[in-house]
Amino acid sequence: MLMLNKMLSTLFFLTAVAVAEPPADDFLADDTGASEGGEAAPEAAALPQPLAEGTVDFSPLTADPGFETWFDGVIRVERGDEVLFAVARGDDASGEALDQDSIFWLGSISKTICSTAVLHMVDEGLLGLDDPIGMHFPGWTPTDASVDGEVCTVARLLSHECGFPREPTTTDMLALQDPLRRDEHRAPYLAAARALELEFTPGSASQYSNVGYQLAGLLVMAKGEGSYDEILQRRLFAPLGLRDTGTEPSRVKDFDARIAPMSLTVGSQSWSTTTWLGLPADAPSRVGAAGNAFSTATELTRFFRALASGEVLSPETFSEMTRSRDADPGYGLGIVLRDRDGSPEYWHNGALAPHGFNTHISTFPTWDTTVTVLVARDVMVTNATRVGQRLIDAVMGKDYRTPFADEAMDWLMANLMGIIFLWIPAWMIVNMLLACTRRIRKPRLPWALRVVGAASVLILVRGLLGIHGDGIDQWVLPGVVGGAALAIVWVRLGRDTTQPLLGERDTLWRKFRVWGGLVYGVIAMPVIGFFAGAYGLHFCVMVAAAVWIATRKPQVAA
Repeated sequence: MLMLNKMLSTLFFLTAVAVAEPPADDFLADDTGASEGGEAAPEAAALPQPLAEGTVDFSPLTADPGFETWFDGVIRVERGDEVLFAVARGDDASGEALDQDSIFWLGSISKTICSTAVLHMVDEGLLGLDDPIGMHFPGWTPTDASVDGEVCTVARLLSHECGFPREPTTTDMLALQDPLRRDEHRAPYLAAARALELEFTPGSASQYSNVGYQLAGLLVMAKGEGSYDEILQRRLFAPLGLRDTGTEPSRVKDFDARIAPMSLTVGSQSWSTTTWLGLPADAPSRVGAAGNAFSTATELTRFFRALASGEVLSPETFSEMTRSRDADPGYGLGIVLRDRDGSPEYWHNGALAPHGFNTHISTFPTWDTTVTVLVARDVMVTNATRVGQRLIDAVMGKDYRTPFADEAMDWLMANLMGIIFLWIPAWMIVNMLLACTRRIRKPRLPWALRVVGAASVLILVRGLLGIHGDGIDQWVLPGVVGGAALAIVWVRLGRDTTQPLLGERDTLWRKFRVWGGLVYGVIAMPVIGFFAGAYGLHFCVMVAAAVWIATRKPQVAA
């Protein structure tokens, strides 16, 4: 049992390191190498031969055994008004089969929508691309968000060149998670963002920032009238006839039934997180403009086609949107750029881990072709960008390569989220329960901290991966798991109060274990918790309670 615990502990920490660093809703690199940026709308290049001849063959994807095992979602490929390929697998939240009009969360594709709204205002003269953002936020000045005289402009904000951190770095900002939808959060969030120290001089580098796009959404609200969703509807979606695209679920009829379920994969089975984890169905709408939009395959394709064909923005503004920037040639203003044999590709993707879905869309103006992939599984199982790449390969006549897991290590990576969220927590809970039945053979305080430490690590990892749980992670999980851990400590120490506080310290090894455990439990864990943001309070309270329980004066048996 001891050896098994050591092996599981090693696996847990390696797994935690592997998944804690990737962002929750980043645009994911495909496997074709670095993207190459290019100027917008070059002269039309020749169509790929399969596209020109009408012989594009998508069957290798659907015939792939991995497609049957791993794919749940919707695919749509359009050229002009013709649908070249459309397929759907899996069920929506109501149990009905997914189709081209099923609703999906978009993750970071929301950034392209937000950027388009800002640029729409630029076309109307409400904003200027070279305006300092401080000109337009209440309580800010034009010199705010600046370093060495270089300010964060509207264009730099949209191209991630301002130096804002990727995620909120202060407890104030973490507590103000929904400034777009909650009026009382808006002014405090802007005040907290104004006080942030930029990580580099604006314009000198590029760093993907959800904080920056939260501010971009607030910029839309500062210059528009009504809620963020109302502004998007009026400016972008209604003119294109899009009824099931937006950021406010309550506006869409039967939204909760039509939405593709958020899910985790265990083995080859997909488990709905809205069911077993208790996440609210609209949780992703509460992450702000960086990832709060939803749409269908049909409507998202329509939006990107309209954007690329000049229906939404003026030619000058769209050219600026798709112009390579010096800091990152592969990223424009809220859109990713690549050149395909002389033809521009404009794309973005997104994911909201650990809820379990990811998305990709690419549009090719010179081919008049758009590829949309909306996946209802977590990104480690099925990468929508990789699936999209295989579809583009088919359009270009390239050989098919499977985008799905087909070897043992790939299978492990595909199920990493299931391991994190089911097997490792189950192992921790079993360990805590076993601790309740065993005699306390270790010093009282290190033993107590070991039990609480297992719960603390679980809460920390869950928090780092599931920061968008909208109250579920912040309060329910610490209450249940942390409360259970403290109850175990209380009950066990109440039964056996003859143990010395720190135990025997007659050898160097025992001294190291005792004092090392004290430093780790009383100092290191609260510090880690503090830097975990909203979870710092839970760490500190749990450790303090464990220390207080464990250091009660022992009652020596008569």
